[in-house]
Amino acid sequence: MLIDRRDILLDIQNQQDNRNINIQRVGVKRVYLPLQILEKTGTYQTVTAEISLCADLAKDLRGTHMSRFMEILHRWSKEKISSREIKIILQEVLNKLNADRSEISIKFRYFIEKPAPKSQIKGLLDYICEFKGLYDSNSFCFILGVEVPVTTVCPCSKEISDYGAHNQRAIVRVNIEYLPDEFIWLEDLISDIEKTGSSELFPILKRNDEKYVTENAYENPKFVEDVVRDIVIILRQDKKLCRFKVECEASESIHNHNAFACHREEVKEKIRKVVVKYATSEHLDQIKVIADKNRDSLGFIIRSAVVKAIDNKEVFVALYNDNVVGFLIFHLRKDQQATLYDICISKNFRGRSVGKKLAKRLIVEAKKHNKLYIQLKCPENLPSNEFYKALNFELVGKETGKKRNLNIWKLSI
Repeated sequence: MLIDRRDILLDIQNQQDNRNINIQRVGVKRVYLPLQILEKTGTYQTVTAEISLCADLAKDLRGTHMSRFMEILHRWSKEKISSREIKIILQEVLNKLNADRSEISIKFRYFIEKPAPKSQIKGLLDYICEFKGLYDSNSFCFILGVEVPVTTVCPCSKEISDYGAHNQRAIVRVNIEYLPDEFIWLEDLISDIEKTGSSELFPILKRNDEKYVTENAYENPKFVEDVVRDIVIILRQDKKLCRFKVECEASESIHNHNAFACHREEVKEKIRKVVVKYATSEHLDQIKVIADKNRDSLGFIIRSAVVKAIDNKEVFVALYNDNVVGFLIFHLRKDQQATLYDICISKNFRGRSVGKKLAKRLIVEAKKHNKLYIQLKCPENLPSNEFYKALNFELVGKETGKKRNLNIWKLSI
């Protein structure tokens, strides 16, 4: 039977590219989808979001698979979203596209119910918000962004005028990055920002409300510089934050230009030291990403084998900011031997004693189970042999492998 060439759908994106250029960001922009955003009340608000999602592209691939970005986004449009889900989405991008780095931006209008200051009539005020995430095999970064409108009254105008003072609407833009495992509500961040203007904005004002807002703003004049400094003081006191950026831009009512002030700051070092723990099922995808990127030295590590080893508590992971940067797979035999099968460190963390920490943890584990020595086999052409030598492993033999000759290393414990 002859096959019509038109029936064969070629995967053009997977064609080899010989121009030797890694592209840093490839993906989709201006995707509009409904999303459910977690509210402080515990309920979810449905918003219309503008989304961009991208990943890097290896130098040997002609193109990425754009449809996979869209498949991921459409599936998540039916789920509830907060900062915790952003990390999961980006992990999925890495796995689906075999990428090293992925990024997402989700912009949306978020509505908060506000009562008028005197009449207490309630209405909904909208705020432009953004979730931004960046994920690679080493770390996850989440940035929460908000744009909050306030009123500012010019202190100079008030001081030099016999009556009145020019005022304007200003937009305060704040981006914050907070520590892993922490959480900051949009409602709390917006409320803190609103307090720093001459006056808040309200969706509905009756005459007694308008009188109050006007007089209150006049008694609380602020330059854009004042607003920024007051917000910086508030953010510095939040122990959850590691860095932030604040900008206030005022649409000047007596000029044809805007005035602005901007400040960025690192409150504390986000990075935590590398810790070694037993791997769990939550670490499986990250282990596979690192393993697949090092297939030339490790060979192909079967996912089901890793699952079984995790279930048997025979996998250690090195965690940096709660992200896997290295792993070690071993087996405690019924005799006196502990076997080290695989150890691999993410490229950016080599030379930082991560492998040494994993090996030391294996020694402790082996001793706990009354093993007398650790043994492993390593292809003789790999630099890893110097690593084992530095850890006082002894070369006790050689073996002909299926594809490469192997060194046999042994450490008495």
